[in-house]
Amino acid sequence: MEQQAINKSQSKVSFTDGFPWLLIILLACITALDAMAIDMYLPAFSAISQSLQVDSAAIQYSLSYFIIGLAIGQLIFGPVVDRFGRRKPLLIGILIFSIGSVIAALAQSFEILLLARFIQALGAAAGVVIPRAIISDLFSHQQTAVLFSVLMQVFMLAPIIAPILGGWILIHFSWHAIFWCISAISFICLIWSFFSLKESLKPEKALTHLNISVVLQSYFKELKNLPFMTYTIASGFLFGSFLAYLGGTPVVILDIFNLSPTQFGYIFAFNAVGFIIFGQVNTLLLSRISQYKLAIIGLTIHVIASLINLILFLTDQLNVYSFIFLLWLAISALGLVWGNLTALALQYTQDNAGTASALFGIVQYLLGALLAMLLGLLLQDPLVKISVIMTICGAISLFSIIGQKYI
Repeated sequence: MEQQAINKSQSKVSFTDGFPWLLIILLACITALDAMAIDMYLPAFSAISQSLQVDSAAIQYSLSYFIIGLAIGQLIFGPVVDRFGRRKPLLIGILIFSIGSVIAALAQSFEILLLARFIQALGAAAGVVIPRAIISDLFSHQQTAVLFSVLMQVFMLAPIIAPILGGWILIHFSWHAIFWCISAISFICLIWSFFSLKESLKPEKALTHLNISVVLQSYFKELKNLPFMTYTIASGFLFGSFLAYLGGTPVVILDIFNLSPTQFGYIFAFNAVGFIIFGQVNTLLLSRISQYKLAIIGLTIHVIASLINLILFLTDQLNVYSFIFLLWLAISALGLVWGNLTALALQYTQDNAGTASALFGIVQYLLGALLAMLLGLLLQDPLVKISVIMTICGAISLFSIIGQKYI
């Protein structure tokens, strides 16, 4: 398996002609569509609840529907892009996302909003699967570690901009305008991709047929790939931690600490800036420290910061400032983890990069969502919920990749 990973890095595009900034920025913008769809409407939870006359807790189901849609969409797009290439399925996915965004902007009932979020997610799945496959197509393993790290740093501009922009739109317009804005952004990505993105899948590497048997064989092949699955499962647990952060932070910041939607947006942006800073450090250190060790360091910081937050709460010593700082440290540390964990998993994939990328995303989203929902049902206090889920999921992810060395 190690030799396969080494052989896979042969005959790929190099950086001798310069770093592919335009490609990475485009792929990051496409990947960020799902983040924009999640983060921009977070400050509007209360407004949507009042407008559609549903309980504020029920609004979180719109996030769950989105995550489920992402998982199902990736299941579909994975084998499709290995059969028909990367470009056309990506354009179709962005178009589906745009349609879902328009339906959400027009929604006058909670049921229609849930349907729109599901459609959005199906399209966004293409933006999750295909950019990873394109990078795997074009670059060697050593280069993908750098590119995935840079991709995540550019991608994290979305959590910086989205909640602030969402809060500003909410002040001046209705929550519907947030989805109109998301729709406009997706149409820009669609036009940009149409005119600049070229097909990256070589014809000889495409699946010759696409039927249930071929699809199942392709997925089963990767499911038996133990190193790939170990890193993929670790990513799923880590995503559970991140979902607890996404779903719980608005409640804690807006309802418990009674800060404004604008302040919430700045706090969210503050965390994203920290992620980018740690990501820059990760890029600089990759030439001297392995992806594996950097991921271990980042996960350790994430777990310790989350655990301290929990201990301070249980001992009645937690305040808004300590909570915000420790949350910032826990989320920022993921800048040392996400890109490296993705590269570590995909280096062990074989021929079907689209299917492997889809399986990586499916396990990540479904496992993360299941863990966050399960632990969330067992825990009532939002502060406890965030700290416990982040600590447990982060620790399991950490021990999983440590255990990979002994498999």
